[in-house]
Amino acid sequence: MNSLHIRLMHEPKEVAYQHQFMKAVPLIKELEPKMKPAPKHDIELMLAAMYNAFVLKLKGRQISKDTNEALKIFGKTLSLLSAKYREEQKGGLNPE
Repeated sequence: MNSLHIRLMHEPKEVAYQHQFMKAVPLIKELEPKMKPAPKHDIELMLAAMYNAFVLKLKGRQISKDTNEALKIFGKTLSLLSAKYREEQKGGLNPE
């Protein structure tokens, strides 16, 4: 997924994805130093944040409003990436 993310970030036609990811960047940078172990890339960080929030909710723990807002942005970004992945698997994305 990260290799697709990198390609999308360099593809001039993928402005919508790039714009959505840029919304996540400040949140990623804020969360990055708090993640243990340190994620290898931004996609791993967003997935880990989503997973950790899910586990906290299962345990009945409260999640702050700011964290919920960050999770919404991460979720939308990952959803777009997932859609692009499915498109790529069907041969619909340009491999350039």
